[in-house]
Amino acid sequence: MPYPELRHLRVPGLTLANIHYSPQFAPYKRDLEVLTNPHNVLHYKIRDRYTRLPKDTLRWQVFTVMSVKVLDKAVTRERLRRRYKEAFREALKRRGYDKDGKLLDGPLKSPNAKPLFGTFEVHVHGGLGFHLKFPVLVQQAGLVIDAVQRECQKNAGRNFNSSYGYDNDIWTQAIMRRGA
Repeated sequence: MPYPELRHLRVPGLTLANIHYSPQFAPYKRDLEVLTNPHNVLHYKIRDRYTRLPKDTLRWQVFTVMSVKVLDKAVTRERLRRRYKEAFREALKRRGYDKDGKLLDGPLKSPNAKPLFGTFEVHVHGGLGFHLKFPVLVQQAGLVIDAVQRECQKNAGRNFNSSYGYDNDIWTQAIMRRGA
């Protein structure tokens, strides 16, 4: 079953992380290995989770495992991950979106604003951003959100096939008909 890929997204001015983005509803890289191997113990669990997720939202996740050589304690990598997540949530909020890329009601809402969609991953290498001030992280996250907005505007007219391996499976269709 073919699944859309997350590709490297070039963000001008971004110095703290690498971004992998797809304008389509795509599995995260760590889940892709499980989804493409039907003999994996977690295959059906992950596949069913992906069939139930809404396809028209922005899904994103922060990974700091690449910083293991610099931040050898899991607790410090988790702290860095939480800082990045809060910075991205703040950047989304400042641009008039909630954490899923849906438009918020308020003074920032413009009449031509569109919700964000797709999937992206933030890969933090070398523990970058751990000792920076929070406004710098929010500014870097804002660069990413602006790039995702541009990608969403560029791909707004495209109609992506929603059955990338999730809905065209015989077992998935049977489960969905049954209503389980």
